Amino acid sequence: MSAKFKDFPFEFRLPFEGIFYSIDGSDGYALFNLSKEYESFLEGRIKTDRNILDLIPNSNDVLFEFYNKSILRYEAKLSKIREAKQITTNYLHRNNHAIPGSKEDIQGKEMYKRYLTNVKQKVAEQYQKPKKEEKAVKHKPKTIRKYKLIRKMYEDFFGNKRLSSKDSINKIAKKLELSPHTIKDIIFKPL
Repeated sequence: MSAKFKDFPFEFRLPFEGIFYSIDGSDGYALFNLSKEYESFLEGRIKTDRNILDLIPNSNDVLFEFYNKSILRYEAKLSKIREAKQITTNYLHRNNHAIPGSKEDIQGKEMYKRYLTNVKQKVAEQYQKPKKEEKAVKHKPKTIRKYKLIRKMYEDFFGNKRLSSKDSINKIAKKLELSPHTIKDIIFKPL
């Protein structure tokens, strides 16, 4: 025997012999989460209808009866949903699965995340290529003088003439007939 619940959020079927069968734990998790969502939805509808029922004047019997019946209908669905939630909770306990949102579930997810980060880190360390050491470049005295001249020109353009860094680099590049990237490397990289 199975009961069918239908309302606009979702639709599902449950066995009511007090036993829930699943191939793996994911069915139990999904059904538990669905029943939890549906339970909160029904509780909200009952609360809303009770608030409306409080606002209806006593002389209006038709509306009073309508909202009273809807509250009873939602309470009946709510009791079945709570029963289904209990069945899935029993299934999860019986098969040593953590209930979604419980302390054990959260701790298990955190442990799994830490495990994954450790594995990724070990794999990255294992397959990481050794870095090549950069050798210090020894420039000729003529090159060093040229670099110092370019840096001095940059300081004059950027500092005294109040040009932007990009404009200063472009002017120096045009004057010396070099690429702006080369000028930028000369200015900002150490000798």
